[in-house]
Amino acid sequence: MWPCNNPGEDERLYSAVEACAAFAISLGVNIPTGKDSLSMKQKYSDKEVLAPGTVIISASAHCSDIKSVVRPMARPNKGKLYYIPMSDQNCQLGGTAYAQLKNCVGNQAADVSDATQFRVNFDAIQELRQKREIYAGHDIGSEVL
Repeated sequence: MWPCNNPGEDERLYSAVEACAAFAISLGVNIPTGKDSLSMKQKYSDKEVLAPGTVIISASAHCSDIKSVVRPMARPNKGKLYYIPMSDQNCQLGGTAYAQLKNCVGNQAADVSDATQFRVNFDAIQELRQKREIYAGHDIGSEVL
């Protein structure tokens, strides 16, 4: 969703699409379709308010065992708790539910600068899941475990 046809917004959208495409190519995945809303502006009698440019990506994949679920619930005496960074961006959580929970929206949004490292970490997590060595998991940006 993007407030196009406003100063600078078309260029920002183009840049965001290029970045998403480059990231998907680096991961070796497709972005099969898109739905957009390019008129994200509310007009009032005395002003106009632009919605922030937002990219929402939903993914799907083959699942070999639908009964193998990792839930966001830590279990007592089931091992250690680890933070696995998916990026080298030093835990930037601006705009996440976790930042809001801590009463600070922040100004540094999460970002992934190295798609290769992201994929290595993702594959390692999947391997640990297949070995049933992960008992719980959660995205730190979405609150807490």
